[in-house]
Amino acid sequence: MEAETAVEIQSTLVDHEEEEADSDDEDEFGQYDLRDDESDLMAAKPPRFLRDCMDGLRDKANVERQSVALKHASTLIREDLPDLSILCVEFARLLVHLEDTGSNEEFGTQKIQALQAIAVMRPMQVGPALCIEFYSNNTSLRNRYEVLQALAKAATELSSPADTTVETPKKEAIAVAAVPNRPWTEVIAERLEAKTRRWGSAVTRKSVQPVSFVNRFAPVASWWFFPFIKSIDDSSLSWRLFTHEPNLLGQLIMTLAVFIECAGPSCSFLGSMIQMLVQVISALRGHKEAFVRRALLSALSRVPLLLSATAIYDSISDLDDILAWLQRSRLEDPDNDCRKLAAGCLGL
Repeated sequence: MEAETAVEIQSTLVDHEEEEADSDDEDEFGQYDLRDDESDLMAAKPPRFLRDCMDGLRDKANVERQSVALKHASTLIREDLPDLSILCVEFARLLVHLEDTGSNEEFGTQKIQALQAIAVMRPMQVGPALCIEFYSNNTSLRNRYEVLQALAKAATELSSPADTTVETPKKEAIAVAAVPNRPWTEVIAERLEAKTRRWGSAVTRKSVQPVSFVNRFAPVASWWFFPFIKSIDDSSLSWRLFTHEPNLLGQLIMTLAVFIECAGPSCSFLGSMIQMLVQVISALRGHKEAFVRRALLSALSRVPLLLSATAIYDSISDLDDILAWLQRSRLEDPDNDCRKLAAGCLGL
């Protein structure tokens, strides 16, 4: 009996060892989990580097990644990462030609904010590059408008105190470039009121202490202004601003006026810039589109605010013709807003 029991125990131990060996073999060659965890559809992460952001913007197949990259582009650019100087022009061109896929409701706003940010952070490099893209035959009409709006906002930010520019930029300059149908009569009326001295008023006006700051746009204004205005009637282009795109022409004139106003008296090229702008105004003053004439008159209204009377006579050679045009516009222009703007210009 004892021998039979020992044999049974030994047989049981052998069977148990064989079962453990079989179990080890099964663990070693475990089955793969073929279930789809949808990890490829998880929310895209915000980019941490400029190249990552640019790759995300180029990823047309992944709409969510592209939207996240555009949303964080402005913030990432303003961090002034070490490779921004190397990538800024390429980044700006990528933003210009970025097209809306229809999935991002804030696409236009975020795109302009990113263009504004990169123009502010690297104005000397990005400004001329955006001018080239504006006049490129491959740039769409909408993208040209976005370039002008972004540059007008960037010029306003650079010409404002550094600690308040992003939150409270010059409202007038931005409105000029972003809203074509703004009532210019109100602008002229405000300027006339500001220049009017009232004696014996019962209202005590508090004296406002001017804030001292460095105009960061003044040193780069000429790098933005001259390339735009020199190509305004370039015959080599397949499209012509003067004849084919009157609304864009008016928008460009208003943006150039914003450049001049933001440059201010501290800009050493201000006289030359105003002289060239007045030449364009003289060439276009008989334009058939009322919007273009409004833009010309609005741009002209900035000149007396930047130059003294003596400087105006020295800088504008055909001043008599300009004044005669203003008189005719005040009386004869078929557009009511143009008549009011001309009257306002004569009162400045």
